[in-house]
Amino acid sequence: MSDCECADISRNAFEDINVITGVLKLFFRLLPIPLITFEAYSSFIAAAKKPALGERLEALKEALNSLPPAHYQTLKFLMAHLYRVAERQKYNLMTPQNLSTVFCPTLMRCPEIGGVPDQLTAWHAESTVIEMLITHHRQLFDH
Repeated sequence: MSDCECADISRNAFEDINVITGVLKLFFRLLPIPLITFEAYSSFIAAAKKPALGERLEALKEALNSLPPAHYQTLKFLMAHLYRVAERQKYNLMTPQNLSTVFCPTLMRCPEIGGVPDQLTAWHAESTVIEMLITHHRQLFDH
């Protein structure tokens, strides 16, 4: 393949969408700094724990604005895509909750400051963050 040719990622080349999804998740998992950075992690977790939806959304906006521009733009694009996937949940069974379960380990990694955190509590909060980013992406990201 020459430098100007693109790899074929059409349905004909990859009938199993899990192949493409697996590669995408692996790419994000192998980043040395997660898409939701270690520095921003606690802000996102704190936002997910706010009592009212409006407070959670406002805190998530602030946390998003603390991300480096490349992380913000990539996360914005990915959440818009995952929202479109969730819109077709009748056919693909991928609700925002299911998508957050699949993607949160690759997009957020606890910085493990002061020892090992309670993994179950951390996972629940991380999953909540990703689910909210998917569900409310239009309100959270500048469009």
